[in-house]
Amino acid sequence: MSNAIDRRAVLAGALGAALSPRISHAQATGAFAAMEKPIAERVASLKGSGILAVAQQKRLVHLAGFGGMKPADRYRVFSISKSVTGLAVLALVQAGKLDLDAPISKYIGALLQKHGPPADPRVPGVTVRQVMTHMAGFASNERDDDPVLLNGSGGFKPPKGRERDPPSWRKEDLLPVILKRKLDADPGAKYIYSNAGYAVLGLVVEAASGMSYEEYCRASVLTPGGLTLPTIERDRRYIDSVSGWQMTAPEVLKLFWLFESEDTRVLNAAMHKVALGPSGAFINEQRQTYYTSGLMVREFRPGVLLWYHVGRYQYGAKEQQVFTFATRAPNVSVVWAIRPSIDLQDVLAVDREVWAAVRAMKDWPAHDLFPQHGL
Repeated sequence: MSNAIDRRAVLAGALGAALSPRISHAQATGAFAAMEKPIAERVASLKGSGILAVAQQKRLVHLAGFGGMKPADRYRVFSISKSVTGLAVLALVQAGKLDLDAPISKYIGALLQKHGPPADPRVPGVTVRQVMTHMAGFASNERDDDPVLLNGSGGFKPPKGRERDPPSWRKEDLLPVILKRKLDADPGAKYIYSNAGYAVLGLVVEAASGMSYEEYCRASVLTPGGLTLPTIERDRRYIDSVSGWQMTAPEVLKLFWLFESEDTRVLNAAMHKVALGPSGAFINEQRQTYYTSGLMVREFRPGVLLWYHVGRYQYGAKEQQVFTFATRAPNVSVVWAIRPSIDLQDVLAVDREVWAAVRAMKDWPAHDLFPQHGL
């Protein structure tokens, strides 16, 4: 997959320069038009659909759908699912069931033996933390032979006899494809965003918890966090920990708030420090942004962090393609999505326009729309 601008440029983000923490007060009706404009324009040109959700001071103050997408629609958020996986890993560490610095072979050693030996002898010694922060060296998702791509060059091929039964596919079926690939870098040496790594991480979650990935995430992350309605599509369970969750835009806002230090419903104070603390997994040469537990994190100003993630799918029918950008910034959080997926250069342009409109806001409404959406 070649792009004029690569994923890391989006994840490193130009958005930090556009944010402003000095926003409060009450907003007149219609003042969100400037935030809607770049999304509405792209949706119209693509004959597609989209969504915009804006929260200020923990209140959902604006929610709009475009091109037939309803404000409360639950849709595939793709790689934002990694934020759920990151929380699940940290919840297991907090419960004493997982060691971030232990090798993955401690938890999935039997699977590695069953489907191995790995083509790369370094794989069993990769640590859980390295996988979680994309520092393990697993195959980059920017490659055309990404092992997670269904029927792609060097990608996942459905198990024989179950080719037409996607609900039966599981992460263990995907593991042999991953193990056939050499690591793209020495473990711990380089940030390489890897869908394959998060498939392995999902297997670690299952082994350490003794539950299915979905069951554990519901029991220890989503339900305690007040998110009882997100779903995993039946034919995407084999990549559930990578890109399987379906959520509404307001649910994504709430998910990102579970990483805030004052929210102890899922993580305690010690684990919050791990969740957002410096990881060394810098995603650009400027070393401004790093990857942690399913999030990109950036210091907005000394002592104040912002975090974000994107979810992208640009294959198949137009109605299956979507790009979502979710950001939690000081005082204001935004989730926007456009279907079909737009190119990464345009993503940056849309996000800059949205956040320029946020910065220009002088007053905010006092209402909260979350209760209307069961949140």
